[in-house]
Amino acid sequence: ESTNGVERSSCNSGSGNDVSPEFSSETQRKVKKELLSMELRKKRLHDEALGKKQVEDTKRHAAEEEELERKRKAQEAVKRKEIAMQKSKSLTEQMAKKRTSEGDLVTRLTQDAVTRAERLRQLALQARNKEDALLSSAIMHKDTAGTGG
Repeated sequence: ESTNGVERSSCNSGSGNDVSPEFSSETQRKVKKELLSMELRKKRLHDEALGKKQVEDTKRHAAEEEELERKRKAQEAVKRKEIAMQKSKSLTEQMAKKRTSEGDLVTRLTQDAVTRAERLRQLALQARNKEDALLSSAIMHKDTAGTGG
């Protein structure tokens, strides 16, 4: 007899009771083939799922690596910026010190020049006073020499 395309042969075990039907060897072969096909399909689906998981894991890992690389580059950029700022600050400080020392030098040289100018004026004044004194003295000697003689 045939049920849903599966052949069954009815067997009685002698007691007259219906025992589980035994399938024909053709049906058993078809079932085994179908089971094997299902197992292969299950394995293929499992392998595909594993493959997809591996692809996803690889993509996720690559994305993580890219993120780490991006962060590393950002940290390097921050470090470079900090170094540049430190160098700039150092140069600014050096220039300020140089300007200060140059300013101090200019101040000192200016003060020296003022002091020397004042000294020259004093010497010039002294020289004029001596010259005037000598002229006055010479005039007095001339006058006394001319009247006394």
